[in-house]
Amino acid sequence: RVLEFQTDEVDCFIASDRVNTAPWGLNGGKAALGARFTVNRADGTEEHLPSKARVRFYKKDRLYIQTSGGGGWGNPLERDKKALKCDVKDGLISQERAEKEYGGC
Repeated sequence: RVLEFQTDEVDCFIASDRVNTAPWGLNGGKAALGARFTVNRADGTEEHLPSKARVRFYKKDRLYIQTSGGGGWGNPLERDKKALKCDVKDGLISQERAEKEYGGC
């Protein structure tokens, strides 16, 4: 998600988990990406926020919120190729990523 602030000043408190420790995979599955909060200030500077923070935003600042997913289950190379092909077709994963992470479909 991306939030762009439209008022002069806004105080927010960020409270999240899985910023420092990403969700792990099980039974041979890979870890997921961790959560991430990035602020792009109106002046062009960028800040990465910790999992717990009080932050003041100003007009035209943008907060990018990336929540973590769940870790994988099982060896990705053993994933059902038909299901993977459907995910590529539906735009859930790119063909390039399917090749890299799952050995193609």
